[in-house]
Amino acid sequence: LTLNPQCYSTTLYSVNSPTLQLAHARAYTRANSVFVTFFKSDANTKKLCNMLYFSANGQNISQQVQVGARLWPDHRCDNLSQFFHRMLHGISLANSMSSPNITLGPFGSDSFVAVTDLEAVPGQAHGSGCSTHNSQMTVDLRDVGSSASDLPTQAYVCVFHEALISIEADGVS
Repeated sequence: LTLNPQCYSTTLYSVNSPTLQLAHARAYTRANSVFVTFFKSDANTKKLCNMLYFSANGQNISQQVQVGARLWPDHRCDNLSQFFHRMLHGISLANSMSSPNITLGPFGSDSFVAVTDLEAVPGQAHGSGCSTHNSQMTVDLRDVGSSASDLPTQAYVCVFHEALISIEADGVS
C-alpha cells in the first residue's frame, strides 16, 4: 500500500537585517508551496497565529525562491499586489468563486503571507511539486523593513510537500 499524503514542515529564523536569505536545507520529494510569515515580538498585542507582521516601511518588499538553479517566480515578486495575487494562486483561490479571509488592506498591515507555488501543474495533479534532493532551497527576501526598529524579529518558513509512505509487512518507510 502506498499513500501520498500532504505534509508540512515549519522552520523558524531570526531576523536581523532588511535583506534575508533563508536557507532551508531539508530535502523534499515534492515541495508544493512555500509560505513565509513574519512576527515582531515587541509590537504583539495578538496571539502569534493571529499577528502576521508586516512593516509599514516594507512596502518595497521583494522575494524569489531558488532551488538549485531554478527560480520561482521567474521575475522577483516585488510589490504587495503581486504578493497578494501569488497568495491567491498558492491557496487555489485565484480563479475560484470562493474568497480568502484576508483582503488586500489587512494583507499589507497585519496579515502578510508570502506564498510561492512550486508545482508544475498547480491543483491539477499529484506529484507535480519540485524535488529538493541534492539542492538547497533558499528564500531571498529584500526590503523587509528600513531599520532595526521596524524589522520583524522572526520569520517562519512553512513548506507544504507530498511524501510517499510505503506500508509493508516488515515496516513503514
